[in-house]
Amino acid sequence: MEIVDDGIMSAQDAMHEDGEWITKLPAFDRPRVRFYEWERKSITYGHFIDPDKWLAQKKVKLLGFDTARRPTGGGLIFHYADFSYTVAVPIHHPKCSQTVLDNYHLVNSALLEAISSISGAFSLQAASDARGTFTELCMATATQYDLIYAGRKLGGSAQRKTTGGFVHQGTLFLAPPNWEEMEEVLRMPKEAIEAMKGCSGALCNNDISKQELFELRHKLKQAFRAALNTKLY
Repeated sequence: MEIVDDGIMSAQDAMHEDGEWITKLPAFDRPRVRFYEWERKSITYGHFIDPDKWLAQKKVKLLGFDTARRPTGGGLIFHYADFSYTVAVPIHHPKCSQTVLDNYHLVNSALLEAISSISGAFSLQAASDARGTFTELCMATATQYDLIYAGRKLGGSAQRKTTGGFVHQGTLFLAPPNWEEMEEVLRMPKEAIEAMKGCSGALCNNDISKQELFELRHKLKQAFRAALNTKLY
């Protein structure tokens, strides 16, 4: 398995790199995992989402959000203090399934194993959360194989499957977001924020320091690499 650590990137550059991976998948001779960090607070949205419909763009710019379209599916997701990664598995690899949910389980079960080795009691969502109403918001609905902690979704993921294999994008919420900012930029009722608050959580509190975040990301990278390598081989 090839490991790439791109460090701090803009949202646009990070999503562009994942788009390149999708294009180049047929040429990959083995699975790859990529780690990166967000240059500043960001909003990404699925390939088929119209951001102007759901975001007040003037507020987005005023509050200093970076924005980018993901090359995968899904809805809007806010990135503040995240652990973010991308996994690419070429079609010729024996663990690349024709079933998208199987591929989700492959990656997210490795993440579950990694984070469980560090702290806390975690699980994977058994099935889609029937309570989900605001489907345009990744953080408002738990779907099958999402990582769950204390009854709440701890991150988001999206996948693109092609004839060359699949690329899986994932992010883990390390600290709570700024709910007030999110309410300002969303062109949605207050109930949307309440839905996100009720569904999504974070691994740590807001008082976590930059050094602690750095150390936590490092531990997660090492644990996730090891767990994913075991799942793949």
